[in-house]
Amino acid sequence: MKRRLQKKYLILILAYSVILLLIPYMMDYRSKATQAKHGLQTQRCPDLDNAMALWNNGDKPTNGTEMFGDMINRTHTKTHIYVHATWRTGSSFLGELFNQHPDVFYLYEPMWNMWQTLYPGDAGSLQGAVRDMMNSLYRCDFSVLKLYAGTNNISTSYIFGWKTNKVICSEPLCNAYKRDEIGLVKGEVCEKCRPRDITDLERECKKYPVVVIKDVRVLDLGVLVPLIRDPALRLQVIQLFRDPRAVHNSRMKSKLALVKESIQVLRSKKQTDKYKRLLMPGNRGNRAENYVASAMELICDNWLNDMLLAVSAPHWVQRNYMQGPEAQERRATEHHRGDRGGQEQGKLRLGGEEPFPKSKRKFVQEGPDQRHHMHMCITMADWPDLATRESPDIQVPSYSKH
Repeated sequence: MKRRLQKKYLILILAYSVILLLIPYMMDYRSKATQAKHGLQTQRCPDLDNAMALWNNGDKPTNGTEMFGDMINRTHTKTHIYVHATWRTGSSFLGELFNQHPDVFYLYEPMWNMWQTLYPGDAGSLQGAVRDMMNSLYRCDFSVLKLYAGTNNISTSYIFGWKTNKVICSEPLCNAYKRDEIGLVKGEVCEKCRPRDITDLERECKKYPVVVIKDVRVLDLGVLVPLIRDPALRLQVIQLFRDPRAVHNSRMKSKLALVKESIQVLRSKKQTDKYKRLLMPGNRGNRAENYVASAMELICDNWLNDMLLAVSAPHWVQRNYMQGPEAQERRATEHHRGDRGGQEQGKLRLGGEEPFPKSKRKFVQEGPDQRHHMHMCITMADWPDLATRESPDIQVPSYSKH
């Protein structure tokens, strides 16, 4: 008798449980049917909305068609430029030309913070992180800077070189300067600007048709190939070269400022006995000088690899790379007619300096077997002279208002 009662109770409990499960299911089904009938949309979970807002940088949610259309528009209207250089090649001078252009959003060595945070990591292992940071910055996503800041609350004053950045120190972020007025930004004036949240800088970045990054921490041009191939970026690469002897001389004059990064460059080749010896120079008194001088050999190796890559690259790479080594040497050695009615014909004048000596012209014109790593290319002294000629390869930014 007791067993029968237990079975009945068990059946009742199971039936009651099934009913409790079916009731909310049926109610939910009816609710969805009603919404589908009247074209109503289900309300999102608030937490999900917040998460989506983070992905969209706080913008309003858009459907797939709008997002695709926005990507196409940005592809056709926005251009991205990377000034590919190494230390002491005059890249800051060229970068300042872009910084002064009212239609250019310019970033000065944004990867500096990464290298300082990850020191003493070797330069080679940091190349992937450098490329990923560039990819984010070109898309006006500056949240990547938080990874190396140690805090999520970063402002415009965290950006390396912000005291001379025309965008940060001019309207609407600051009233110190007007964007369309050409002139150097004074650090003491820009220091008075109130630090702005990084999201304000992102909004400004999205307004500019051209985004330019100048940095010296991409060692190998091949690292940029995935970005060059991305049609949404339209990345153009301007690579600067300078006579390695002049680069070495300049590096020696500022060796104390270049020691840490020279060590990082040397550590990228630490697996070989040759560069292990370079990392442990015997003379402690000249250790800084040895580090800086030894890194120059690796820099020249990278230059040579970049030139070989550019020469053998397919057309789609050469179209986005300015300019080929042969064109550079031809322009650097071609005869220049001066302003004295042809009296200076047969001599190369470098932007107002004395005529280029024959010994240097011979050095430039020698074959690659003679030059080895001492590969002569356009120096920054050539820029004022070459930029004024009729050239499809080199153009000086126009400062006229649009």
